[in-house]
Amino acid sequence: MDATNAPTLEETYYTGLPILLYLSSPPALSDRDHGVHPMTEIADRVVLPKVLPSTPPDVSITLEQRLYSSMTRVPHVWTAHVQHTSSLPSGPPSAYPPLLVAKIFDPTFVDSEISDCTDPLALRDKSVLCEVEAYRIIEPLQGTVVPRFYGHFIAPLPSQQNRTVNVILMEYVQGTDLRILVPHEIAQTVCSVHKEAIIVRALTVFFDVYALGVVQRDMQPRNIISK
Repeated sequence: MDATNAPTLEETYYTGLPILLYLSSPPALSDRDHGVHPMTEIADRVVLPKVLPSTPPDVSITLEQRLYSSMTRVPHVWTAHVQHTSSLPSGPPSAYPPLLVAKIFDPTFVDSEISDCTDPLALRDKSVLCEVEAYRIIEPLQGTVVPRFYGHFIAPLPSQQNRTVNVILMEYVQGTDLRILVPHEIAQTVCSVHKEAIIVRALTVFFDVYALGVVQRDMQPRNIISK
């Protein structure tokens, strides 16, 4: 595939896009995951599809709204409606809520400042593996102070010759993040008692996660949701 025919982000992911998901183990790290790598063009990152299971997909989702993500384009984060699974083809099963968050790890769309010095495929593999392992470790906190983890999947993109991407499904938490709840322009007017309460609660969550062996390196207001 040459650069002129390379897919764009907007053509690849959009509201209403149906995606079939197959449960999968996270990718293993390889020797190429270490060190500096030469820049690659988008066309060079469109890799051949992985072999999918012969069984039906485990779950089908439809993308709804793209969410703000701390990593630019890796991963892409969307709200997604659950359509069906192989066990219940006519409706959402009890194992999955009707609305989830889908984190899509696609090495094709890595910003140039990242791809200048990092192999996008290695970045994808490492990001997926770290995320899956982190949620395994903090399982006791899922559903209380961190979202529930619903699995790692491989998904083919029919519009792009079924090339596959990695997808993680997570709980959609109803609420408002601090970036919206306490916007920067009014943060200075919040009384000290409320500020202290917010900081203490956020730090408590941070240390609960840290105590289990996971370091949260992106404790930003957008990642703290008030239910």
